[in-house]
Amino acid sequence: MKNQDVRRFYDSIANDYDRMISFDKRLALEEPRFRSLVNKYSLTSALDAGAGSGFHSILLARCGVSVTAIDISGEMLRKLRQHAQSQNLAIDTIDTDFLKMHLPGLSFDAVFCLGNSLVHLPSPVHLKKTINKFAKLLKPGGVLILQILNYDKILKQKERVQSIKKSGDTLYIRYYEFHEKQILFNLLTINTETLEHDLRSIPIRPIGNMDLRNILIKSGLRQTRLYGDLALTPFSRSTSHDLVITAIKSSSR
Repeated sequence: MKNQDVRRFYDSIANDYDRMISFDKRLALEEPRFRSLVNKYSLTSALDAGAGSGFHSILLARCGVSVTAIDISGEMLRKLRQHAQSQNLAIDTIDTDFLKMHLPGLSFDAVFCLGNSLVHLPSPVHLKKTINKFAKLLKPGGVLILQILNYDKILKQKERVQSIKKSGDTLYIRYYEFHEKQILFNLLTINTETLEHDLRSIPIRPIGNMDLRNILIKSGLRQTRLYGDLALTPFSRSTSHDLVITAIKSSSR
């Protein structure tokens, strides 16, 4: 998968994205969870890598954290800035991909990469380079928090339909096509009144929990922990919907 393909895909869904994830409704539901993370790790600054339209950036900023948000999609970042302005929040945005990310002079108490962004990287080598970049941006003692879907479960069960959601007169169907080394992620959008529809697709590279954990350890991060969600409930390879991994940068680095 090429950067321009990922950028084109997310630019194309930017106008639908907030409705698809129930942006406004979920803010109130998720804020206590993020306040708990901010308090647990004593966060005052954070990088939101793969920020999309800003859902997690907004939550962190509402919790008093100074946030820098990066994303490959300029259209998504435009949505993020609109959300920040509407809530009178100051969030710095940078249009870049993970490998070209260059933030001289900046370091953070936390780096968040949430919402399944890492599976758009084309190879294990690119994943390792990205994790190393994240680690370098952490202050000593800082925390890296990663979230992807639980691909151990997905690859075992091979259920094609991920979700079906209706918002107004629009139906959003997310489904997979399984191939030998990758998964084709499809988003089918249907207007239930006119039956007009649009199909947008992007290949993704599934990542297993042990593969990701091993990369974190080799990058010099410590105290690696696996969870099933951002409430930090225990991870189950066979039942958890998500994989959340936290890791700490040594205070001596």
